[in-house]
Amino acid sequence: MWVVLEDIPQAFPKERWYADREQVTILFHLHFNSWNRKLNIKHPYEYHWNEIFMHTVESLLPEKITTIIPVLHEQVKPLFMPLCCLSGDPNPTNWAMRENGDLVLFDFEQIGYGHPAIDLAITMPGFGSVDGSLEKEIAQRYLSLWEKKGVDFPNTAAELEKQIVLAKLWISLDFLANHYKTLNENVIAYFIRGFSEKAEDFLRSI
Repeated sequence: MWVVLEDIPQAFPKERWYADREQVTILFHLHFNSWNRKLNIKHPYEYHWNEIFMHTVESLLPEKITTIIPVLHEQVKPLFMPLCCLSGDPNPTNWAMRENGDLVLFDFEQIGYGHPAIDLAITMPGFGSVDGSLEKEIAQRYLSLWEKKGVDFPNTAAELEKQIVLAKLWISLDFLANHYKTLNENVIAYFIRGFSEKAEDFLRSI
């Protein structure tokens, strides 16, 4: 067995953390080339709604926000359909640049199968945009790549935007559910505040 290590010295510039064209294209190729296919992954990460942990998280949220939990539970179910391979954690800090400028994604600990919106949501720093402009730009940029291939994506741009928002909400809850015992109070407060604001916006939109 061979193990190849590559030194990639340059961090992904922060000014490119928002709907970066090359970043979206790399994820598109991963999704497109694994669409409705199973790759040779021995133990793929399982994307699902963790009932036990979610009940725990409910106790951390403001009471008025807990009403979104059952709504969110129903809305996110399509995200867990194994449509394609997901990198699992393409957050902005898991990208770097080679000396020639090529963008590289690493950290595939959570590689698995699901809806592309999960990967796309994770690329957004924080909780996304307040006005939905970032989610819209990512969705349009991503769908344009499918159009260039002459293949129909199963969702419209508006539907994909909504799924990216839903994915961000679920990812935030899932992270909090799995890590709240080890997070400091400031980080927990940040996640609760960010989730609450995003959840309120989402509830107003449906």
